[in-house]
Amino acid sequence: MKLNINILNNEFLIWTGDFGNGRNKQDLRFGQFMYLKYNIDIKKQEGFYDEIPRYSYRKIINNLNNKIDT
Repeated sequence: MKLNINILNNEFLIWTGDFGNGRNKQDLRFGQFMYLKYNIDIKKQEGFYDEIPRYSYRKIINNLNNKIDT
């Protein structure tokens, strides 16, 4: 499945509902979870290492918006 803004929004809502600002049961951060689940191929890995989910969310959504614009 290809990641888009709607899917990202849904995943973020589920994550914050289930784990808040923490990690999941596999000790993954939100950004790590998203990169692995959706096989995101972004060389800079923006948002991958952020501990706070909303920081990862913002960076991933910025990358999605940049891909749409180009």
